[in-house]
Amino acid sequence: MFGDPEARVPHLVCLGVEGVEAEPILLGLDQQGVAVHSGSSCSSEALEPSPVLLAMGVDADRSLRVSVGWCSTGADVDALLGALPDVVTRLRSLRAGG
Repeated sequence: MFGDPEARVPHLVCLGVEGVEAEPILLGLDQQGVAVHSGSSCSSEALEPSPVLLAMGVDADRSLRVSVGWCSTGADVDALLGALPDVVTRLRSLRAGG
């Protein structure tokens, strides 16, 4: 998890996954019905890395932005928590050639 663990907005987390780029994770989660984003919302349309992520020392290619909103449910969070480890494990095994 990137950013301050306490001084933050409660509905948003930016995290990175060691050894796996964000794009394949996004695609894998999408196949599981889970929507997340990569990078920073303030530069979501830009091709350049976000100045915010750069200032935080975050590798934009490996950052995922997860947020919940007024229509999100506990089941949505559970779906992410259930799908993310499986997607990451599968991607790491592909990278390792297994």
